[in-house]
Amino acid sequence: MQFQVPQNIAMEDRIVGPLTLIQFIIVLVGGGISFVFINMTSAPPILTRGLAIFFAILTLVIALGKFNDQPMYRFFRYIIAFIITPKTRIWHKGGSEVRLIKPSQHMVSNQSQHVAKKVSKSDLARLATVLDSRGKSGVLPQMNPIPPKPPAK
Repeated sequence: MQFQVPQNIAMEDRIVGPLTLIQFIIVLVGGGISFVFINMTSAPPILTRGLAIFFAILTLVIALGKFNDQPMYRFFRYIIAFIITPKTRIWHKGGSEVRLIKPSQHMVSNQSQHVAKKVSKSDLARLATVLDSRGKSGVLPQMNPIPPKPPAK
């Protein structure tokens, strides 16, 4: 049985013609700003039309442009986030002061009762063989038994 596997699942849905929802909103807002500049009556017409054309072109670049296979509106969001976030991290010490404690007699006695294991080279070689073969070599490591720890007083 064959099934169709979805492709391009990371693509945004096209809502209005070839535009996604975000692109449509950007074009709508930019067109509104351009419309406001064109209908301004108190400023000279050359200035209002110039600003309207500038915002229309900027809106189209932001909504439809791509940079490094990323939509331009996402790229501008990354630029703004880079400008706003701090560039250095500062560690502020918080909490209580660090205090050193004196080792108790119990801690000292536990350290003196530590017994070192005696491992020979042949034991290490057998262990390496078992580890390299992932336990399938049939050779079991024969290690010296660990002496039992004396009970704590």
